[in-house]
Amino acid sequence: IIAGEVFKFLWQFADFMTDMPFEKDWWWHLFTVCIIVYVGIRGYVHVKPNRLVFNDLQEVVAEEISDPVVNTVIDTSKPQIVENAYADWKPKIEKLMVEEKIYLEPELSLSDMATRLKTNTSVLSAAINKNFGKNFNDFINESRIYEYQHQITLPDNRNFTKLGVAFDCGFNSKATFNRALKKFG
Repeated sequence: IIAGEVFKFLWQFADFMTDMPFEKDWWWHLFTVCIIVYVGIRGYVHVKPNRLVFNDLQEVVAEEISDPVVNTVIDTSKPQIVENAYADWKPKIEKLMVEEKIYLEPELSLSDMATRLKTNTSVLSAAINKNFGKNFNDFINESRIYEYQHQITLPDNRNFTKLGVAFDCGFNSKATFNRALKKFG
């Protein structure tokens, strides 16, 4: 912003001093266009980082390095993913599943769950994979199958079809329900 204001001031000063018509001070306009093109190209070819490094993972790595029990040398030139970095997410995910029963929502997505946990989809997906040993869809569908198996035994649900109970448990298609039932049932 400051550079732009300085340039504008210099432009006005030069225009005031020379007071030439456009045909004679065209070089100022050419100079301005060259600066705009240069800044645009520099911004376009600016190298972006391939990987974002978050401070909390660096702190975990630093704590492990400073631990006197650790006898191995850890290369800190590259970001390290620590096995237990996602362990803190397990109780949060379990609480969301048990207390809010979000798996009952038919349109539940990884992004919806990440928003509720105030994180991003990459972290949540990795946390589910590390802590529960399955991907997001299997994790949710397994919970839905357990809910289905519980609901089907209740006397209040005897008048409903199995598919009707499955839809109440969060499934949104018969094919998905059948695949999950075969896999987890």
